Amino acid sequence: MPHENPWLNNNPARPVTDIKALDYDRRLIIYWDEEPKLQIREFKWGSDCRMYNEPANCYEDYYEEIYEYFHD
Repeated sequence: MPHENPWLNNNPARPVTDIKALDYDRRLIIYWDEEPKLQIREFKWGSDCRMYNEPANCYEDYYEEIYEYFHD
């Protein structure tokens, strides 16, 4: 008596090395070459470009505050 295959998307033509993971809850085989369900978004810098647009030193205020703190 043959056993029923528990995986819904089993592809016997593919080698075992193509398997990335097994989803036991949904009974699915996840293969390495499958596209992700959510598209990867492109990284974008924040809209605060103050650091790059100001000609002054970025650390000027920081060092000034430290100087005032220790020399009071």
